[in-house]
Amino acid sequence: MRRREAFKPERLEDRATNAFLEESLRRLRGSGTGALLARGSLAAFTVKSAGIGLALLPQLILTRLMGASRYGVYVVALNWVWVLVVFGKLGQDTSRVRFLSSCQSLGDWGAFRGLLRWSAATVLAVSCLLGLGLALTVQIAGARIPEELGRALLAGGALLPVLTLTALNASALQAVKKVAASDTPRLAGHGALALLAAGAIFAPGFDFSPAAVMGLTFASNFLALGLGLVLLRRSLPSQALSAAPVYHPHAWLGLGLAMLAVNGQFLILNRIDILMLKFFVPDATVGVYGIAVRLAAAVPFGLDAISMIAAPLVAQLYAEKRTVELRRVVHLAVSWSALLSSAIFLALVIGGKIWLGVFGPEFPGGYVPLVILCTGQLFNALTGPSGLLLTMTGLERKLAVLIGLALPANALLNWLLIPPLGAAGAALATCTVTVGWNTVAVILIRRKLRLWCVFGLSGRTPREAENGI
Repeated sequence: MRRREAFKPERLEDRATNAFLEESLRRLRGSGTGALLARGSLAAFTVKSAGIGLALLPQLILTRLMGASRYGVYVVALNWVWVLVVFGKLGQDTSRVRFLSSCQSLGDWGAFRGLLRWSAATVLAVSCLLGLGLALTVQIAGARIPEELGRALLAGGALLPVLTLTALNASALQAVKKVAASDTPRLAGHGALALLAAGAIFAPGFDFSPAAVMGLTFASNFLALGLGLVLLRRSLPSQALSAAPVYHPHAWLGLGLAMLAVNGQFLILNRIDILMLKFFVPDATVGVYGIAVRLAAAVPFGLDAISMIAAPLVAQLYAEKRTVELRRVVHLAVSWSALLSSAIFLALVIGGKIWLGVFGPEFPGGYVPLVILCTGQLFNALTGPSGLLLTMTGLERKLAVLIGLALPANALLNWLLIPPLGAAGAALATCTVTVGWNTVAVILIRRKLRLWCVFGLSGRTPREAENGI
């Protein structure tokens, strides 16, 4: 009798656990917005988790083979290429996410196919022109650009169209809610770069100069582009493949140009610290800071993963005026991103010097900038997908103005803080501006959409928030 009484609570607990698991699985398999967000986010988490390691693996190999100084030159050149990639895209990556999602919802397959064709052709032409312009600029500048940097930029001109088209394919996959597939080519590119860099060790006479490594980066991303094209072809709805294309270039280009202002300024906002460091500190310091930036970028991991599926959902729900479900998506996105990002933040702050030391003996010197950058990224995660919400709900112009104000503020702070504080000053400037623009974005969303996009408040209804409940 005693044995049965002692064993009974355990059996009840097992039943409760099994019931909870069965209910969780039932909800996950459902067709509601929460279930769709959960399934997409789980896929994105899986891909992003692998992506963190794959993104850092080639950098680990390259820093060991190049040293901090040469790696710093490579980082500066690659950042300039990424700035030009934003202009090459003409904002069509955002146009694809927003318009392809709405076209699929409305069954407008002609416009769906037309946007795919028009945006790809337009972006390819513009990015090729920008690549040629970069090469011509380096040639004209001559000795005014350091030789190693100039050669790396020349190689980067060829890389530019490849990166642009890869990003465009990812946005189309994201729009049709193929979240895992949208990030797979980028991850494959990281893996290919690691393999090419490791293989180049055994190539006779191979010099790991910034230009040579940029060539390896081109080869790895070219493979990623091919994979992205295959995945996109297999993921498109059959109706889109058979429909006659219909073109609305004015609408697509109008949103694209508005988002070009946002994305261009936003990318420069996130990279201006590295670009300005080049003028004040040695290349080795830039290299160390570049690794700190990459590690800190892992903090909003949850936000990045959730945003991949949340972006088309937000666009669709807002277009269909399904306000309750939109608020639920925002609440889930903010909550999940905050919890995951907090865990990563603690791991990097506690073990930051160990993580930095993996890249080489010079890199633990970037611990202070790492902590400062992680703090800014944590605040970014706690305020959820604020920029995405403004973009996907027709408020992209307000976001453009906001980022337009943040960019000169960031440049000014970098100019003031880098000379006395070095890399820590650049990190402090970036952290300050990140906190500032995210705070203003939360206020804009609250006023325009009647939503709270901040951890701890996102679950409140507008009436509850107004009454302070």
